[in-house]
Amino acid sequence: MRPHVLVLHAWGEPYAEYDSYIDHKRYAVSYICSEPAQATVPGGAAAVAITRLDDPAAVLCAARALIARLGNPERVVALREYELIAAGELRAEFGVPGDRPADLDRFRDKLIMGECVDAAGIPAPACAEAPDTPAILAFGEAHGWPVIVKPRLGASSRDVIRIDTPAQARSLTEPATEPRLVQSFCPDPILHIHGLWDGDRLDGWHAHRYLTNCLDFAGGRAMASVGIDDPGLRERIAAFTVAVCTALSPGEPRIFHLEAFLGRGPNGDARLRFLEIGARAGGAELPFLWREVYGADLLRAACDLQMGRPPRLGEPDTGRIAGFLLVPVPGRKPATVRHAELPPEVAHLPYWAGLPAPGSRIGGANYQDVGGRFRFAGNSSAEVEQAVLRTAAAYRLDCEPDEAPYRSTGSAAPIPQPA
Repeated sequence: MRPHVLVLHAWGEPYAEYDSYIDHKRYAVSYICSEPAQATVPGGAAAVAITRLDDPAAVLCAARALIARLGNPERVVALREYELIAAGELRAEFGVPGDRPADLDRFRDKLIMGECVDAAGIPAPACAEAPDTPAILAFGEAHGWPVIVKPRLGASSRDVIRIDTPAQARSLTEPATEPRLVQSFCPDPILHIHGLWDGDRLDGWHAHRYLTNCLDFAGGRAMASVGIDDPGLRERIAAFTVAVCTALSPGEPRIFHLEAFLGRGPNGDARLRFLEIGARAGGAELPFLWREVYGADLLRAACDLQMGRPPRLGEPDTGRIAGFLLVPVPGRKPATVRHAELPPEVAHLPYWAGLPAPGSRIGGANYQDVGGRFRFAGNSSAEVEQAVLRTAAAYRLDCEPDEAPYRSTGSAAPIPQPA
């Protein structure tokens, strides 16, 4: 019997190239996947189970059925953030090597990771547990308004809200449906840094700057990101990233996705403050940008780590700068697309564009289920940024909310031009 590898898979598009990461002839590779993701399961899969990946009992049931057929897995692989804990639970249940849920707490629980970086002396906005409205009010009185309230185990800005006044805090629905935290609001631009930490040093990384961010996207504005080419800033970012990874993963290799605030000191020098970190590759278009523009595959390296192999990343530097743009659905969701158009005068700016087909239904459930996706490459940050801005301003999307009597038509909610 071939050794069994169990994969939790939720992507309906080819983010991960599993058939090149895992030898499907040497291993019996089984997949527990969501219904949309079955389209991207490799043809060499030994078995496939379709279920809800956000239901721990359903995942465990599917795993038991696959194990009854293929034997106890040698490894369990999960490359998307939402499935990391489920994979850890399966490893613990079936005695498989690799991360347990407790090993991931400092990368999933935003309060714990905040405590870790604070103990290491890394600058970060103040934060505290927010079990109820009185706790939020007390934090706001102590640290000032506005504040951010978000789930401790959230991802992709799910249920992240900004609260500007005590009156707004008092209007929150109680009790909270999940553990959450409150954090001082920071108006600085946000960077995201992603790469491989070998336990002692950075082994391949890139940094991007959000033109708008995930919270803006949740509020209906296009989300965009551009790679950073400034040598001095990259040097500061590298030092900051090493400090964070040393605090959270000393001596332990990790793929990471780190977010930080970029402010300026009195002399105009870069001032970085920690926002959050995940033990996974970046989402949205980043896996594609790494392969197509930077010439390396972070998801391959993440799979190597979970398979117990030395990670293979390669030198992620082709001298090119990457960027992406995600367009939300204008108006209410879910919605049906009536028309999507990128005018000919800007159609050449993205090297890849994913426009929804007329008649398709968009729910906005994730960064693939959106009103438009665009990838960019260029020779400088400035070149890529201008391409992103022009594309965002020109793209037109016409949608009709489902079960609604009116139509909602809009552009990509153009990104504000820099001052």
